[in-house]
Amino acid sequence: IMTRAMEMEGSGGSLTMPPSDDAADLEVSASPASFTCCTSLMHRTAAFLRRECASGPWSLKDEMLSGLAVALAQVPEAIAFSFVAGVDPQIGLQSAFTVGIVTALIGGRPGMISGATAAIAVLLPQLVREHGEGTMFYAIMMYGVFATVFGLLRLGDLVRLLPHPCMIGFVNGLAMLIAIAQVSSFQVPKEDYYAATTMQQLAPEEEENLLLRRHRRRMLLSAANEGGGTSLGAFEVFDTQIRNTQWVSWDVFLWMLAEIVTVMGIMLALPRIAHASSNNRVVYTLLTAIPSSLWGIGIATAFEWLVVRLAAGAETPLVRDVADVKGTFPSIIWISSAYPLPPVREALVNALPTALVATVVGLTESLLTLSLVAEMLQDKGHANMEAIAQGLGNIITGMTGGMGGCAMIGQTVINVKSGGRRRLSGITGALGLLVILLAAHTAINRLPLAALVGVMWMVSFYTFEWRTGSLFINALLPKRVRDWLGSGNRKIRRADAVQVLAVMLVCLFADLAIAIAVGIGLACMSLAWDLRNRIRVVDTFEVDIDADGDDTAPTAADENNNSISGRDGSGDRSRRRKKKCYILTGPLFFASAERFLDFFNPADDPEIVELHMQATEVLDFSGLEALNRLALRYANEGGKELRLKYLSPETRRIAGKAVNLLAHMSSANLTEMTAAVEEERRDVWRLEPPVGMAVARHPHSTAVDVPAAPAGARTLAGGRGHDYCG
Repeated sequence: IMTRAMEMEGSGGSLTMPPSDDAADLEVSASPASFTCCTSLMHRTAAFLRRECASGPWSLKDEMLSGLAVALAQVPEAIAFSFVAGVDPQIGLQSAFTVGIVTALIGGRPGMISGATAAIAVLLPQLVREHGEGTMFYAIMMYGVFATVFGLLRLGDLVRLLPHPCMIGFVNGLAMLIAIAQVSSFQVPKEDYYAATTMQQLAPEEEENLLLRRHRRRMLLSAANEGGGTSLGAFEVFDTQIRNTQWVSWDVFLWMLAEIVTVMGIMLALPRIAHASSNNRVVYTLLTAIPSSLWGIGIATAFEWLVVRLAAGAETPLVRDVADVKGTFPSIIWISSAYPLPPVREALVNALPTALVATVVGLTESLLTLSLVAEMLQDKGHANMEAIAQGLGNIITGMTGGMGGCAMIGQTVINVKSGGRRRLSGITGALGLLVILLAAHTAINRLPLAALVGVMWMVSFYTFEWRTGSLFINALLPKRVRDWLGSGNRKIRRADAVQVLAVMLVCLFADLAIAIAVGIGLACMSLAWDLRNRIRVVDTFEVDIDADGDDTAPTAADENNNSISGRDGSGDRSRRRKKKCYILTGPLFFASAERFLDFFNPADDPEIVELHMQATEVLDFSGLEALNRLALRYANEGGKELRLKYLSPETRRIAGKAVNLLAHMSSANLTEMTAAVEEERRDVWRLEPPVGMAVARHPHSTAVDVPAAPAGARTLAGGRGHDYCG
């Protein structure tokens, strides 16, 4: 692209080269542009390295070593995620490289690591089972397109709307999905299934020992794919009848369990041993230079080949018994014969649901990782740019035959804590993963499958929020029991506990995107119910008014003579009119509208009623309609008038824009609302009382000044400590 741009610049804007039959002439004419392009690339590379080395030469070393550590740690996870998705391990490794390199170059947060993740892997088995890997590639490309559009529309801040209980349920459900998916590693296809499939597909010249070794595992994914979906959700893996599988023998199970325990024990103990030996620099460097997961896999592999196979004469499944990893560079799926592709229209229709779910889940995990790193480094990232980078990375991944991915929380934390702060760490990690794929594929094929199961169970262990159990217990127990147990001040609302549990269950029996939607829905319902109970009438009082509807002030003589005078000194108690005022507080919206209407009895109120709303906000159209309905009720009771007083600026703005929909409001209120809209258009917002009017501050509002009570105002609720406006 840069070469063509240089050619266009040199030719005055034309993209076409002058025709020539002489190769030498073409070479000479192109050489200045090529030289300029190379020089520009060298300058850009030098500028990039200067930025990466801004903290000194040791920063460059830390970035590269951190990236290599991340690359080594991604290998077992990418392979294990491939098994979760039901595809070859090579697809997972290629996905980790393509997604990682793109997001490292243009992502919204330097230092973040992206690759093949469990959040995307758990969405793919059903799609692969029903429609094949070709449809999965189209689903990943559609996921990339949706994520790119999401970023271009600047919707990255939507992730901040996710409630914390929803996120706890999400990560717990994801951890449980990862752990349950590993159960398939203890299953083999039924012998009769192989008699009809595998045995006929094997070439006659294959060795007998190869057949005996591989026939237990080679078609496991295909056998499992024969089963249809059920209502069991993630627990379908335990039903061998549906999956056409059977459990491994007891001796194989025990050997696999020993390798799993070895890996998990090493991953648990090694960091603690390294921390305890921090004073010994040689031991500490040796233990921390290589990730604990690789230490565990290496020891488990040695145990498999030296103890299980050589000494005991047994064997457990290897990676090659499921799918061989070939050291090939990612290629475009349309020009490669490795993957059969369905018709485009059919593939897009079948892939759309999975693509939508992957977009929600992938962007959620990516943007949460972005927020986590921003909090760790006290440096805000760019959510929209990260969404665009994730989208472009997944588009390229789908085009090159990958299973997609997103940001990796665990690997990102490892990178940041290892000193990775710049883009060079992510680039080094992606390139290191590619080198491992091309050069170490033979060693990967000989890894025991049980070692990868141990790694994935440790990923589940670290992902799960273990404090969830105590939160549930404290939410259910009464205060006296909590105080007796010493956890009296660790209680969350029962509604929040229900949200966590609901999201976890939906993750297990449906999918992650539906779980997030359910969590948000429950949170909204809980919030609406709580806010519904907050609207109330603080106090009511009545005042006398004259014939013009203005407030009157009684005198001592009037009180003694049982009469009341107006402002002009005239008046008679028999002709006195009254006005009733309601002081309201709380939000008025769809959930509180009916409760708001129940506060009023138009038949018993006087002919003029005022609502003092300085502590009340009208939030939506339901609130406006409630006011309109209340005005209609008063109008139907002999033409009584409802007035709104001391509206907040936001309420006046909302009501002013819908003034033509409020047919039953008084003309004075409509004029005030319309004036509010005009003030907003002129960007003039001043809430100053009229000149000469005293000002009293309402206790429920700290922002709006309201007129002081007129003389003669009396409370009707026995005082309750409230006079006019508090």
